[in-house]
Amino acid sequence: MLQQVLVLENLSDRRVEARFVGDLVVWNEDRWPHAAGVIVPEPGEKSEKVYLQRDFTINELSENLTAKQAGAHLPHRVVGTVTVEDDRNNGNTGRWDPPRTGCPVHPAPERDGM
Repeated sequence: MLQQVLVLENLSDRRVEARFVGDLVVWNEDRWPHAAGVIVPEPGEKSEKVYLQRDFTINELSENLTAKQAGAHLPHRVVGTVTVEDDRNNGNTGRWDPPRTGCPVHPAPERDGM
């Protein structure tokens, strides 16, 4: 799994609406992830933790290492978009596309190619 925690804090003096799409989830009380959807923090409030996360197979993560060694784009990524709006300036006050990728799987030469 590749994962990054996001916390949104409303520093304005107005209520804002944050929309999360893509691989962005929150955890329910039963510890199961579900789509983050829409959060409406009041002024001064912080959102609950939102996780940018996705599960990958070991083979997929090893493909990331192979791509990195070849100087290519890493094929397996976690992607999402956070858009925060209020009623000023047509409502769009911010948009972020936080990517997450990496190569957490490395070969073990002493283990015959594993």
